[in-house]
Amino acid sequence: MSKPTVSNRYGAAAEPPSLAWLLISGAGGALAALVVAGIVAGRLGLPISADLLLGAALIGALPQALALVRGRWRVRWPQLAAAAVALAVVGGVGLALAWPSLLPLGLSVDAIHHTQLIAWIAERAALPQPSDDIRGLLGEMMAYPVGMALVVVAAARASGGALLEVTYPAAALVGGLIAALVVLLSSAAARADGHKSPLRSALDVLALLIGPLLLLAHRTYLMEAYIDHSYYTMVLGVFLVLLIVGWLVVEPGRSRGSAAQLGLALAALMGTYPLWTPLPAALAIVAIWRERALVRTTNDEGQEAKRRGMKRLSVVFGPWSLALGRLALALIPALALALLDVLPRLRLGQTVLAHEGLVTLPTAQRLTPILLALPCAPLLAGVRRGRRLLLMAGLAVLAILALALLARAGLAAGYHSYKILFILTPLAAAIVGAAAVRLLSFTGAPAEQPARRRLPSIGRSRMAPLVGVGALALALALTGSFQVVPPPAIQILNPDLVAAARWLRANSPPDAARAIVAGAPAGPLSYWLQIGLLGQRRDRAETATRAFTVPPPSPESWLIDKQLAPVAIVPSLGQPLPGMTVAARFGSAAVLRRAPRLDTTALNPLVIRYETFWEDERLKTAIELTRPLPGPMPRLELRISQAGTTVSTFALPPDPSRTRTQYLGADVLPDTLGGVGYVNAGSYPTFEPPAVAPTGPLSLTLRLSLAGNAVDERLLATFERSGAGRFEAIAPSSGELIYLRHDAGGDDLRDAAIDFEGTLRLTGWRAPSAAAQGAPLEVALRWQAPRPIDRSLFPAVLVLDSQGRTVAQSLEAPQGGFYPTWRWQAGESVTERRSISLPAGLAPGVYRLGLQVHDFVGQRVLSAGDGEVAPLGEIVVEQ
Repeated sequence: MSKPTVSNRYGAAAEPPSLAWLLISGAGGALAALVVAGIVAGRLGLPISADLLLGAALIGALPQALALVRGRWRVRWPQLAAAAVALAVVGGVGLALAWPSLLPLGLSVDAIHHTQLIAWIAERAALPQPSDDIRGLLGEMMAYPVGMALVVVAAARASGGALLEVTYPAAALVGGLIAALVVLLSSAAARADGHKSPLRSALDVLALLIGPLLLLAHRTYLMEAYIDHSYYTMVLGVFLVLLIVGWLVVEPGRSRGSAAQLGLALAALMGTYPLWTPLPAALAIVAIWRERALVRTTNDEGQEAKRRGMKRLSVVFGPWSLALGRLALALIPALALALLDVLPRLRLGQTVLAHEGLVTLPTAQRLTPILLALPCAPLLAGVRRGRRLLLMAGLAVLAILALALLARAGLAAGYHSYKILFILTPLAAAIVGAAAVRLLSFTGAPAEQPARRRLPSIGRSRMAPLVGVGALALALALTGSFQVVPPPAIQILNPDLVAAARWLRANSPPDAARAIVAGAPAGPLSYWLQIGLLGQRRDRAETATRAFTVPPPSPESWLIDKQLAPVAIVPSLGQPLPGMTVAARFGSAAVLRRAPRLDTTALNPLVIRYETFWEDERLKTAIELTRPLPGPMPRLELRISQAGTTVSTFALPPDPSRTRTQYLGADVLPDTLGGVGYVNAGSYPTFEPPAVAPTGPLSLTLRLSLAGNAVDERLLATFERSGAGRFEAIAPSSGELIYLRHDAGGDDLRDAAIDFEGTLRLTGWRAPSAAAQGAPLEVALRWQAPRPIDRSLFPAVLVLDSQGRTVAQSLEAPQGGFYPTWRWQAGESVTERRSISLPAGLAPGVYRLGLQVHDFVGQRVLSAGDGEVAPLGEIVVEQ
């Protein structure tokens, strides 16, 4: 049964809203109300409790709830079905990418900074106030709009989840609401109403889903705002912009209530993304002012007022008073919130237009929804609601041009103009969806159009729906818009690391305030844990900031470097070293503590950290070398090579008697390929350039040598040298070389006496008597060096069949390369463990274990008595 129409005070009939719009606008009203309530409470010095935010959200959704209860709505099934599918699919894709942990995705540090702001508000129930202490902790987030942070705080309270695990899902669900709003805007702009057959309704649903399909397929300017860029606040800003457009397009009612809800959304946008507020505000001014021409004073009260000599201005001038009243309701809340919230934040020193960031530049592929909307726009020009949607898109285009001109004049950062694409893309998708519905509806003039504006005869033909669907399908296919499979998610955090950080913060806050991350790759992981989860100050977390370009210290180098914090979180931990205490384990992650005193003699450590970078028009390499024990040291050399041929060599010999950290480095000069260097503070060598400085691709390597033998080598940088003597395409790298003895435990080994040419001697070993197919075979070995070794030797444990053929082996430097033979002292015993993977299809039977020692520098295998393979024993492989 159809719902009754509702008349306003001037007698103009207003259709009841659709069920889909009531639900989506109710959710929007709830979000807008909690944002405004949280900001107002915070600026007035009142506590921002989660209960306050949830209560405000309920009040914000109350008008829609009352309309639902009173039955003042109607069901437009194609619109409702398409909106539900859009919400489920777009929101579901976003959630699926982070499932099951629901932790933030992407590489952007913005997610970390949002986490800081959210945690601050949740823990202190207040907004950040300007101070040096808060600036050191939050940085620019001290002056950042808090709209999305308040939504996350309320969502965490409502769901009972942790703030971190709620942040990304909240943004993804807002993305789903954006897709649903796109459907509603398409439906309203196309006037997809009336009684239709089931087939036509199904076609309408498909046409309305074109907009969400475009958002899925072209994620750069919507979904990537939370999938990759982590611009959570911007996502809520896009939703509020579309919600305001919805109040003017989907339900352009003339009641004060709708104007008040529009004003609430504008105020929330001011507290979420104030730079965008003028766009929907301008649309509201134009739309509300034009509404006065549609209001007619035809009721009895108005006629009587005229007969009384126009005494009652509020009735006689009803259209004017209504327009002014609605404008006041729509604009005053946003202006008040600007005075209350935006101005205080601007005084903190953050100039919004000058703030620079990173947004992906537009390309033809990324602009596909906008390019498709251009030919679709004329199809909506004859519909009043469609014209409003086009007007909003036009305002967005003008904003892009205006901000681009400001950027060109040096008055604004360039990326602000690109950010408008996050508004324009869903608007364009809604235009394309509305045009698709219009193509399916070309059977006559719409009810609100006069007969003289009837559409062409081809539109009234029965073939029009098929022609329209075919044309749109072809256009979408040609633009690659059916590539909707999402890419693999980039997720830096995992639940184990989050649990480790939370445990440390809960059980030892002083340690959490200074702990570092060890054993992680270069990138934002250290920053995530130390700044985002452990709550450390940004201005003091040097290792976390440095980790973006230089890998954090390994657990081994952290262990011996007493200048680093005594507590570390490691993403994965094998056998802990002597001096390490595992405070807590969470899956593969662990919290480590360093012993107050270390037996450096037993560890015999050597750590070489290196960093290469371009600075002052030269390629620089800085090296830190730590060895607490005096003794022979490898020679360090920087080598420039081309196609395997050495071009220049820069020698940097460390001090063998120094037990403190040593600092070495060299600068390569592009014009000559010569250089200057330093060795601690006592030597500043100059390196002669080659006779002929080559051009083309070159590489810079760090080489360690002992007695003329290369014992290790690392690539520092690759670059190209132009004919003008300049370096181009520079790709620097950083890292560390870490050597120290691992205590593998060798008390229960079987004695042995196998000598390899007097250079290396096996004194003990252990292996199981039996092993299963496809299972690892664990072998322990104890070595001894009768004299110092000036090169790296590589022992190999072999599994041999009855024919002497190798079926499995383990070939590597001792102790996984952490303690190579060139570091051993004369007479020192070194124990190591090897894990050999037996093939899954290995036939059951008896196999022999053998041992080899490779000298790759000498390009030979050391002999062991009668041959190159020394027998160890036998092992039975079982099925």
